[in-house]
Amino acid sequence: RQNFRWQDYDMDGRLVAVDNGASGGLQANNRQLKRQGTLQDFRGHGFGLDTHVSRAFDTGSIRHTLLAGVDVNRHAKRETTTRCAVGMLDVFTPVYGSTVSCNVTPLTDLDETIRYTGFYLRDQVRLTDRLNASVTLRRDWASIESVNMRTGASITDENYATTTGSAGLIYEVIDGVSPYVSYAESFLPQGGYAASGEAVKPESGKQTEVGVKFSFAQGRIQATVAHFDLERQDVRASDGSNPGFYILIGEQRTRGYELELLADLRNGWNLSAAYANTDGEVVRDVIAANVGKPLDNVPRHSASLWAQYRVRSGALTGLGLGAGLRYESEKQGYSFAYTIPDYTVFDASVSYIGQGYRLSVIAKNLFDRDYFAGGLNNNVIPLGDPRRVLASVTLDF
Repeated sequence: RQNFRWQDYDMDGRLVAVDNGASGGLQANNRQLKRQGTLQDFRGHGFGLDTHVSRAFDTGSIRHTLLAGVDVNRHAKRETTTRCAVGMLDVFTPVYGSTVSCNVTPLTDLDETIRYTGFYLRDQVRLTDRLNASVTLRRDWASIESVNMRTGASITDENYATTTGSAGLIYEVIDGVSPYVSYAESFLPQGGYAASGEAVKPESGKQTEVGVKFSFAQGRIQATVAHFDLERQDVRASDGSNPGFYILIGEQRTRGYELELLADLRNGWNLSAAYANTDGEVVRDVIAANVGKPLDNVPRHSASLWAQYRVRSGALTGLGLGAGLRYESEKQGYSFAYTIPDYTVFDASVSYIGQGYRLSVIAKNLFDRDYFAGGLNNNVIPLGDPRRVLASVTLDF
């Protein structure tokens, strides 16, 4: 089997925010707010090519499904930022639309290429009719090349190599009830560089999970209850003292519970529901005061509900209508000192399955509700996505 994916993007725009310089921010009269602007231009492309072969065979009474593959990825991007001047704002009687004057010379102009290749081997083993195991080993090689396009000088040329693995075990104690346990390691090249000129090291992580899978009514009703524990090391964050650069802040940990339900009601209706209770905290940080604080923008409670009806007979056979909601509770963080309020948004879809093709239109945040997605720092609170309509066409060969 072979999977190929190509992505190309181009995004530009102006950002006006609080000036965090020595004389910036709210002035002594507690009325005038000093601001600054940034002209941003982000362009890039990338591809991923994953190729693997598999073979099933027996060793005595044990059934193996062995899979071996290679995963090749390349991502290139160019990020240009230019500092701009913008007038002060009276916070009590604000007048927007001030002239924004940008410098001719960019503040930063970085061209970066990340390449990584991984070889992996996985064995799924059926030990008995009720006991199954899975073991995976992966070896990754990654390189990061960064060039300062203002000077033409190479900033970084770093190479990394690491081995990661995962393992899982699931046992069906009675029909339809299967406890399981799993462990997995991760490796992620991040890109970017520190103000010192050093490349940001790849992020690493490990996750353990224990849970129970349920399957009833010939598989038409499935559910999962799980507890997870995820640790991330060398987490990247923006350097507040040096815009455009990054720092490694240390270690973060996320623990919690997840519940998921899928149900085929046989009458054309399908239901899915999910709930997560998540506790995220900073374990190690370059700023000691952050240790023990909640992770940025991780809600303690999140839930989703989705219902879809598919016509199965008559002239409208293949037509599907869906609707649902997404909820997130209030969020806090270590990068800002305020609380993001909770929100609920609604989604809807229309789809059609024809002979050899599928069409779908999905509306996210159907009622175009204004909400805060999360905080970046004490000066920036991004809005959540407005209504978005996504259309797709899938051809089956």
